[in-house]
Amino acid sequence: MAIQTKPVPGEIVFGTNAEWFGDGVDDVGCTKASFFINGVLVSTDTNSGGHYHIGGGHLLWNTTLTANGSHTLRMTVTDTAGQTGSVEMEVIIANGVTPLEGWRQAKFTPAELMDISLSGNKADFESDGFSNLMEYALGTDPKKRVAPEFLPALFYETFNSQQYLALRYRRPQNGRPGLNYIVQVGPNLGTWNSGPGFTTESSIIPNADGTEIVTVRSNTPATSQPTSYIRLQVPPP
Repeated sequence: MAIQTKPVPGEIVFGTNAEWFGDGVDDVGCTKASFFINGVLVSTDTNSGGHYHIGGGHLLWNTTLTANGSHTLRMTVTDTAGQTGSVEMEVIIANGVTPLEGWRQAKFTPAELMDISLSGNKADFESDGFSNLMEYALGTDPKKRVAPEFLPALFYETFNSQQYLALRYRRPQNGRPGLNYIVQVGPNLGTWNSGPGFTTESSIIPNADGTEIVTVRSNTPATSQPTSYIRLQVPPP
C-alpha cells in the first residue's frame, strides 16, 4: 500500500525545493517507489526502509520543470514480491505567480481569465453564492456548486456546560498561503467583531483528503445574547 504524505490533494506547490514523499506499507517489505507526473516517470527512489522521496531526499522536487497548472501525481511502491500499490492525486503548480493566480490559471480558460466577471475574486462563476476567492479559500471547485458537506455550518457548541454559537468550515490543510480566515460575531448584521476577545478557535481536525475542519465559537454564551450572528470572512491577499 502506498501512502503519500506530501503534497496533499489539491495543494498548490512551487519552487525548486518542494516536497514529495510518502511510505510503502507491506507485510514483508518494500523495495522502491516510482514517482509519476501525468503518467510520466520522473524519479525512482530505491531502498528497503519503506520511506521514499522524489530525488531520494527531502526538498528535491524541482516543480519549475513542469508547466504551471493542474497535474496528476502518482506514487507507486513495489514490494519484495514485485507487487505494486499506488496513490494518485491532483495538485496545482504555480511558479512565477501568486498561489491565488496559479489556482485561477488552473481553473479557468484563457478566455475566462480575460473576463473578471467570470474569473475575478468577486465573481461567482456557477452562481452558488460563493465568490471565486471564497472557493479558493475553501478548496472547492469554482465551476461546480458547493456540495452540502463542504458548506460552512452553524451550530451550538457546548463548553463548560454552556452553549455558544459556533461555525464549522472546511479548508485545505493549514489554509491557503497568504490568506487570513476571520470568523466574526455580532449582535446584529451591522456590528461585527473578531479576535481572541470575541471568538475562540476550539478545534482543527485534519482529514485524509488534504482538508481540515476548523471550528470557531463565539465567546458569548447563547443565553447572554439570544440574537447573535456569525460569519466567515476571507479578505483578498
